[in-house]
Amino acid sequence: MKCVTWIVLVGSLAPFVPVCHACPGQGGGGTSTGGAVSTGAGLSSSLSTGFATGSSLVSPAVQQALLQQRAYQQALQQQALQLQALQQQYLQQQATQQRIQLAELKQQERERRIALRKERAAEKLANQEAARLRNLARRSQPDTQIASSQ
Repeated sequence: MKCVTWIVLVGSLAPFVPVCHACPGQGGGGTSTGGAVSTGAGLSSSLSTGFATGSSLVSPAVQQALLQQRAYQQALQQQALQLQALQQQYLQQQATQQRIQLAELKQQERERRIALRKERAAEKLANQEAARLRNLARRSQPDTQIASSQ
């Protein structure tokens, strides 16, 4: 005898309505599956925990839909985790790139200061050499004037 499972969602009427009835037109007198009745709260707990254990309260189509929904949610969670990992990797790469750029700028500034210091030192050395040559020229000039006056 076929038995049709009826799921009653109305919480106030559920205690008074059996879950399984005899199929109409087949002689009647069928028995329920264990005389189980379900309330709305019981249904949600059955759906979340009982359907995987072979409970007869949920039809195979509903079980399949729930499994597909769970698989879809897991896929979405996996995608969200992958996206989060990619965002974190991108932010780390940006931070690394900024640190590299900052280090390059500091190195360029350091090289510029060293070049400026070398330029100033070379200019100072050139000025000192010019002053030494002027002094040497002044010293040798009086000697030549003395020698030419004699």
